[in-house]
Amino acid sequence: DILRVEVFMSQIALQALAESYGRGVDPNNIQWSYSYPEAFKPSKLRNYKKLFKRSLNKAVNPLEKINENIEPTFRSESLSSALYFASNNSAPFTESVVTIDIGGHTSDISIWQDRKFFFSLIKVR
Repeated sequence: DILRVEVFMSQIALQALAESYGRGVDPNNIQWSYSYPEAFKPSKLRNYKKLFKRSLNKAVNPLEKINENIEPTFRSESLSSALYFASNNSAPFTESVVTIDIGGHTSDISIWQDRKFFFSLIKVR
């Protein structure tokens, strides 16, 4: 199953790269970032990060001809969703904001006040 996830994630990264290239984006300017559930135990999170880093580098450098490895960033799902709304001009994000990420087995909640992170909570089902 791990190999299938790695191939699938490589395919997604490759598609994102192709779409970016098609829009005239310089691939060197792409910042790769993944989100994860805050409920992940430390060992699972480490394995997750390794898997996605490997997937990304296989997509961007399939023949391993480039010596450079891409280092993606990782953020929790609730932080990622909050940062999306904070950076999106069409969505107000001014005073107190609560973001909720409802997933398959967890729900992550983050609370922001005056555009600053204040508190997070993880609910495991």
